[in-house]
Amino acid sequence: MRLKSSDLIRLGVIVAASFSLSYGLPPIGTGKSVTSVFNMLLLFSFLVGFFINRALERRKTVVNGIEVELSRLRRIYNLSKRVSQSEWAPPMHAALRKYHVQVARDLFAYAEALEDYRVIASMVYDYVPVTEKDRVVFADLLQTTRDIALERRPLERSLDSRIPGYGWAVTILIVIGVGLLLLMNRGDGLTAFSVGATLTGLISVLDLLFRTDRFAPEEVARFQKLYRDNVAN
Repeated sequence: MRLKSSDLIRLGVIVAASFSLSYGLPPIGTGKSVTSVFNMLLLFSFLVGFFINRALERRKTVVNGIEVELSRLRRIYNLSKRVSQSEWAPPMHAALRKYHVQVARDLFAYAEALEDYRVIASMVYDYVPVTEKDRVVFADLLQTTRDIALERRPLERSLDSRIPGYGWAVTILIVIGVGLLLLMNRGDGLTAFSVGATLTGLISVLDLLFRTDRFAPEEVARFQKLYRDNVAN
């Protein structure tokens, strides 16, 4: 992925702020506690590693879930054109479009589209095949509907499962503690440069966690456009 100019500016601000603190602030403490710094950094690395891994898994579930759902919904749309009862397809297409519009309006209100999905599923389950070809199509429709149902719950849960506020509070508290310990130990085994570099790393990782845990507006807009365009024709 290409690095954006806003990312470079963001990193530049973090570096400038970190080294300004390291070189600009006067000594704020005297006790030697380098060991405490390393212990806190170790705790921070474990905690942030857990949260970042969790956020990445959540992202993967959301992306995969959306891809699967869109492909299956499109398949229902196409299969509905192949049944012998031509009057069955238009209501199904209308129900599919309504569902897509609902999700495209607000991806994070995905749970509210459940009733619209149930209308689609109900139409599939109530369909009565007439010909042998209809029975083959009906079996495919049932399997496709089942695939969507299996994806909906994990997708809904992942969209709503960001890092809780308490998790953020603990993480930020550790970062503040490490930062204070680093600043207190300048000259006692830690140079101003090493303190600045460590602060840069801490804040950058915290920023990475924040950006991994949330979907950027452009990402959400892209997902919603996929829903708008999926059965547009």
